[in-house]
Amino acid sequence: MPETKRESTLEQAPREEMPSRLEPMLAKPGRIPESDSGDWAYEIKWDGIRALGYADHGRWSMLSRRLEDVTARYPELAPLGEALADRAAILDGEVVALDTDGKPRFQLIQSRMGLTAPAAISARATQTPVDYVIFDLLHLDGHRVRDLTYLQRRELLEELGLEGPRWRTPRYRQGGGAGLLEAARRQGLEGIVAKRRQPLSARQAQRRVDQGARLAPPGVRDRRLHPRGGPAGQSRRLTAGRLLRPPCLGAPRGRGPDAPLRRRRRLGAD
Repeated sequence: MPETKRESTLEQAPREEMPSRLEPMLAKPGRIPESDSGDWAYEIKWDGIRALGYADHGRWSMLSRRLEDVTARYPELAPLGEALADRAAILDGEVVALDTDGKPRFQLIQSRMGLTAPAAISARATQTPVDYVIFDLLHLDGHRVRDLTYLQRRELLEELGLEGPRWRTPRYRQGGGAGLLEAARRQGLEGIVAKRRQPLSARQAQRRVDQGARLAPPGVRDRRLHPRGGPAGQSRRLTAGRLLRPPCLGAPRGRGPDAPLRRRRRLGAD
């Protein structure tokens, strides 16, 4: 992206100090949108551990979706901080372990979960290395970019050029969700995620929240994205997202009829 265009896009985002703790948005299970045109963008759903990466002028840290510090657990991802040495950014992505065919397998990454001893972590990092798949950008150089549209954030993310030995920025598709879902089925992947290109208006978002509270089937997961402990009255963007899975794959983990009710009060993964 030309420098002038990047600066113009970034300047549209309000200024803010870099948040220290953000909660990632989660998608809700759903079907291909009826209007599968340019209104939606689609990404592959990566089967791994959701984590936000904080790069602050060479310093690197990672928090899980439950806000647990997992930086030390994945030492092979630490060089990503050096790759962003002159930037301040919060990245949203998935930590994955790939099999010999290059496909993410949750069973492989389970051996890395919960490790705390440095020797054990080092040994597992050698035996089962992980990759960080980055699909969104939440903060950049003192700007709250999560108020931008999906495509604007993707433009800024791709401008960072995050393609390294153990990290990558996967491509997305505008429209054509059914075809991508079928491709995911053929390859035995977990599914795809549909993301609305333009954020909903405040009225549309509230209507969707009210409707979801009354009509959401068991297992629907809704979520807002906001800094935990942020200032009162802070603007919060609410957008719709859907997790789409090939028919041959069962219900997502933790999203079946017996999922706790507290997991059903959130909306969207833009």
